[in-house]
Amino acid sequence: MKEKEIKNYMDKLHISREEAEELWLADNDYTENEEQAELNKKATAVKVDTGVEVVKKPRKPREVKVSDEKRELFDGIRNFLMENYNNVKVIRENKMILVQINDKLFDLNFVEKRPPKK
Repeated sequence: MKEKEIKNYMDKLHISREEAEELWLADNDYTENEEQAELNKKATAVKVDTGVEVVKKPRKPREVKVSDEKRELFDGIRNFLMENYNNVKVIRENKMILVQINDKLFDLNFVEKRPPKK
């Protein structure tokens, strides 16, 4: 493959074998060609304006569905913790509770699992 491309460079560009080999090495990232690096730098600096505006559609708000069982469990545990411990914070309603006991912090994360698909 390499030899075929080098011969193609020699025929099409009318250059010597040595120049064709250097070109092949630069094209395949084995060496760095200063001229090619300069052109790449100029090309990346140019911003092409196609005139087309990309307009993102607004997402509809995500609806979080919380089951009655999860809400009941969350409220029961929260009430228990608030009665028995001093430093209890609800981080996200029906989702996460933070409890501090002495100098240790505990996160309680409530995740309801879906039934397995059949």
